[in-house]
Amino acid sequence: MTHSVSGAAVAAAFVLAGAVGASSCASIDRIVTVFRSTDAFIASPEDPRVFYEPGAEALARPVLAALPGAIVEVEAATYGPFSVPIRIYVCGTLDCYRRFTGNDRSGGQTNPRRKIFISPKPENTAARVPFVVAHELTHLHLVQRCSAYRAAQMPSWFNEGFAALVSNGGGAEGVSDAEAARAIVAGWTFTPTTEHGFSGSHFGLPAHMFYRQAALFIASLRAHDAGAFRAFILDLEAGRPFAQAFGDRFHSRLLPTWQAFVRQLALRP
Repeated sequence: MTHSVSGAAVAAAFVLAGAVGASSCASIDRIVTVFRSTDAFIASPEDPRVFYEPGAEALARPVLAALPGAIVEVEAATYGPFSVPIRIYVCGTLDCYRRFTGNDRSGGQTNPRRKIFISPKPENTAARVPFVVAHELTHLHLVQRCSAYRAAQMPSWFNEGFAALVSNGGGAEGVSDAEAARAIVAGWTFTPTTEHGFSGSHFGLPAHMFYRQAALFIASLRAHDAGAFRAFILDLEAGRPFAQAFGDRFHSRLLPTWQAFVRQLALRP
């Protein structure tokens, strides 16, 4: 079966490849993974939204079990339903995962063509998979609603922090809220930006610490004004620029809002 490729998906692939910060060869390889055919995956007879590499039926079971609840969770947190059918691909080997995502480190990845890939790495236990699925579904919801290109342009701290928040810590399991708060107060943290910006490694933060810190900040925005937060998320999913939506809904610029959040953390016992 041939697949049509939208201009937005191609543009998003280049944005994502550039965000990798690797050599041009590595960037090109990352783009190639986005358009690799998934025809060899088998659709699960239990749920046609889940596909698995031949021989990976057992690895697909926790994904199948987690999917219905994760969809409900993500749609509630993003204030709307998924707009197109969900497609999740479960790899049976790390080589398979690497071929479709360009890396073998992450637990899951959502590509610009609205496909989620789940890794078979040992850390993806049956207990962890539901969090990974919800995390990736949060990314997918943004990609579906505002386009892969616009989702790729959003700040990385927001993309990952929001997915971690919605999935109850998916992608940040190695760091607790208290540990992340202490690190922020101590100055071991990131500086948020309204542009795509940097990943946690730029600030010397492991991924789990970066995701958890960002999730704490986003949770504080939601707790402070639930109505404004809902409008903010819907603005982003409608394609409004991040800085514009943030300023309009929270009536403040990002950096002062972050600084106020850090001061509040410092006052906690």
